[in-house]
Amino acid sequence: MSNTLIVYYSYGGNTHKVAKRIHEKTGFELLKLNPQKPYTGSYDQVVNQGHQEVNRDFRPPLKTDLTKLTEFQNIILCSPIWWYTFAPVIKSFLGEIDTEGKTIIPFITNGGYGLGHSLEDLKKICPKAKILECLEVPFEEDIIRIPISSVDEHLKKLMKVIDL
Repeated sequence: MSNTLIVYYSYGGNTHKVAKRIHEKTGFELLKLNPQKPYTGSYDQVVNQGHQEVNRDFRPPLKTDLTKLTEFQNIILCSPIWWYTFAPVIKSFLGEIDTEGKTIIPFITNGGYGLGHSLEDLKKICPKAKILECLEVPFEEDIIRIPISSVDEHLKKLMKVIDL
């Protein structure tokens, strides 16, 4: 059994593509985070809701069972950027688990606006975790804007760091 888990949240499907690629390359178990109340409505409505939630630091309750997370030492964390930081669902997840002594490996997707302050936020939420180098994966109209081999190469480099 591996000590590494891929945890992701994806609203539009782009982050799911990255998490799935990592799963295909490693065989690590996937855990999709779901809020108790799914985001619904038009894209613009969800964007507005997300903006309000980020501004209020709202962390939606999760539907996903997190009890088996204690089995894993390493968490490959795949998140989209919502208003310059992690999606609120990711912040909920990070706030609900004990990250002390864990290694977090971020893969962050965005629509071309960069990482924002997501890495600083990750360090604040998980001060006792080891956070490895992040790979930014920009998308444009559901098409990845870096070669998919970049995800593979970054993953290979990180796997050496965590001795897998």
